[in-house]
Amino acid sequence: MDKLVEFFTTKNGPLVFVTLIAGFFMPGTLFIFGFNRDLFFELDIVRLLILAGAIVFSVFIIVFVFENIFNMLKEKYQGQKIGISDMIFKPIMLSDICIYIGIYFRINEYIYSMKEFVNWLVLFLLTLSIVSIVMWVPYILYLRIKKRK
Repeated sequence: MDKLVEFFTTKNGPLVFVTLIAGFFMPGTLFIFGFNRDLFFELDIVRLLILAGAIVFSVFIIVFVFENIFNMLKEKYQGQKIGISDMIFKPIMLSDICIYIGIYFRINEYIYSMKEFVNWLVLFLLTLSIVSIVMWVPYILYLRIKKRK
C-alpha cells in the first residue's frame, strides 16, 4: 500500500490516476446510459461505476493482450524500449475508442441491441488484429532473411 501511495504522489502519479478514472469509468457510464437508460437511473453510484469499469475492462483486456504482443515484437525486432504509455495508455485509448464508436452507433440507431454491438466489436477487433499481423509478418520475415545474409 505504501508503494501505491508513493507512486500516486510522484510526478506522473496524478496523471495515471486521472487517466484510469477517465479511461475506465466515463466511457462505461456513457455506454450504460446509451444502451439502457432505465438501468442507468436504477443503479446506485457504486454499482454503476463497477458495471461501467467492467464493461470497459472487458474490451481493454482484449486490446491489451494484442497491443503487448506487438510491443514485444517491437522490442525484439526493432530494439525499442517499451514505456508505460505503450503498455497501458494506448490500450486504454483503443478500448475507449471502441466504446465511443459503439455509443455513436447506438445514438444514430445503426445498432439496436447489445448483441449487434458485441458482433460489431468482435468484427472490429478481429479486423484490427488481422491488419496488425499482416503488417508485421512481412517485416519480421524481411529481418530474418536480412539476418541470415
